[in-house]
Amino acid sequence: MSLSNILLFKLTCNILKIRNSVFLISILLLFFSCDPSANIELPSYLPTEIEIKSKLSDNEVLAKLQTKARSLGYNDLKEWKNSIADRISDSEIDAMQKLSKSQGEFLLSQDSNIIEYRNELKNRLAWYNLFQSEGVSILGRSTQSIKAESILSKFTQLPSRGNPNAKLIIFEFSDYTCPYCRKSHTVSKEIFEKYKDKIRWIFIDFPLTDPPFLDSPAHLLGNCLLSKDRNQFWKYYDIAFTAKGMGSLQNVSQIALNDFGFTEDSWSDCENGIGSYKSAQNELIHKRQFLSKFGVNATPSFLIGEQFVQGYLPFEKFQKILETELK
Repeated sequence: MSLSNILLFKLTCNILKIRNSVFLISILLLFFSCDPSANIELPSYLPTEIEIKSKLSDNEVLAKLQTKARSLGYNDLKEWKNSIADRISDSEIDAMQKLSKSQGEFLLSQDSNIIEYRNELKNRLAWYNLFQSEGVSILGRSTQSIKAESILSKFTQLPSRGNPNAKLIIFEFSDYTCPYCRKSHTVSKEIFEKYKDKIRWIFIDFPLTDPPFLDSPAHLLGNCLLSKDRNQFWKYYDIAFTAKGMGSLQNVSQIALNDFGFTEDSWSDCENGIGSYKSAQNELIHKRQFLSKFGVNATPSFLIGEQFVQGYLPFEKFQKILETELK
């Protein structure tokens, strides 16, 4: 065979290989395009479980998604979501974990179950992409501005400290068992000590469990203290953010009995929402419902004057915002 024929033969083979590769790629693209949620998108903000539950509680949205799931060959919506989750790689979860950490959501060194947290991220990312594929808006951040007056007029018994006549009010929305909230508490104490004559600091507990008291004995005790003896609340506030095991009913019960004068009977009344403690439970639920409308959906969050910020703030950043509002 001549040299020219050999070259022609090789060129023909290469062309066939390219055509076969293109054909194969086309088949793969066609396969994945059958399910619009096949290509995983990494968002700049990952919605919380509360936002996802809120969206799924909309009967119209739920019916729409169930119908689409069956049209794609899935038995139900959950199976569709799980199929999306199965296609999320470890590297994508790594990226979301870094993003969540940068937004103040996750503190690696304090998290007791990394696998559980990564599974939660995968679940939230799967729901996000499913919603995106169907044009369902998931980001629940409200465009309404939160006004201090509206909060104070709605809830008149919020724990407050600092200068009661200060023009600048700082609202802290936090969860006693949230790792980044516990880290943030150190900054909050430092800020308060430096500016306590110029600010009024108001704490609003915002447990992310659903319903609020299901896994939140620490918040239960805090709210019952506001009914029993408000003077002890800030002492408890420091304990709740620093003591270990605040997600344990047994540990919180011991604190109630040993440090804050509860008896077995009065603590039982607190747990069951009996007597004066009934309003304590109801107010916590109402606070979360009310504030969620304004985009409070993650902890820690702060309303510093007119500025609403979410996530852990290092001292320097917190101070910069505060100084701007004090001008």
